[in-house]
Amino acid sequence: MQLVGPAIGGWTYNIVPSFPAVIPSMIGCILAVALFAFFLRIRHDIRSPQKAAEPGMDAQPGTPSKPSASAHKSVGSLLRTWPVPVVIFMRLWNGFATFSIFEAAPLWLVSDRNVGGLGMTEKEVGSLLSRSGLWNLFYFSFLMPRFAKALGERWVSAIFCVVGAAAATILPFCTSPLMANVVHMLAASATMSQAAMNIAFTNNAAGQEGRAVVTGVAVTVETIGKALGPIVTSTMFAWCVRTWGLQGHGAVFFVLACLSVVQLICTTFLPAYVESHSLRRRGHEPIAAEEPQKEVPATVLGLEETTPVMHRAHSG
Repeated sequence: MQLVGPAIGGWTYNIVPSFPAVIPSMIGCILAVALFAFFLRIRHDIRSPQKAAEPGMDAQPGTPSKPSASAHKSVGSLLRTWPVPVVIFMRLWNGFATFSIFEAAPLWLVSDRNVGGLGMTEKEVGSLLSRSGLWNLFYFSFLMPRFAKALGERWVSAIFCVVGAAAATILPFCTSPLMANVVHMLAASATMSQAAMNIAFTNNAAGQEGRAVVTGVAVTVETIGKALGPIVTSTMFAWCVRTWGLQGHGAVFFVLACLSVVQLICTTFLPAYVESHSLRRRGHEPIAAEEPQKEVPATVLGLEETTPVMHRAHSG
């Protein structure tokens, strides 16, 4: 929906002239309600088997009812493990940048030319965003997986940080819809490529036992960035245009370019083991691989009395 959502909003905007935003808003509400209902369903399906299995868990001899406190790292320890703090920081600002460009680009496209915009209508903006969305569907389905496999996640992230910074800087100076469409495709693809690589970094930054906790915190922090992005961006764009006019129409995009540079700097500090594909190419297992099971002493299985009896029987 991040790829085609802006296009759907542009197509359906102003269908009802008296309430131009009612149709896009209704589509968003319907999708939110459907997603919430789906969540409740799968939550019920997941919890039911767990509850059914709980009574029999302690029935096995020697099986502890709860894991010991030393078996798992604390949440604070997991979040302090390198490079988890850097990855979470990257996801915060990438979430902010991703949703900021979704907000900033349409605002700039519909603004008047005397303040640096292109003066496009909502329908024209919807068509432009739909073309970008179709390109992104093709790119993320066929091209980006090949890039990540061939170059590794860190190189892909670094390359698209540079592309994103350059595209965000050039975009407000485009003078035609065609040029703006091409540059917007590059900017949006670069920002969302960084997001995809950040997900891979998150999965490989923590071990198997800490992946769920780290992923949960990272998604929460990223969601906060996504929520703040449109609010801050729209407010900043309006203030800059009102205060500086033509000279201020590109300020928001320059901030987004700086965020790509920050992402690039953070990527250079990431260790090699955040790249699962490169580890497999070198013949190493990913860091998240499970540890081999340790031998269980016989006393834990309740066999300490059985073994001596059998020994005496053979001795006799």
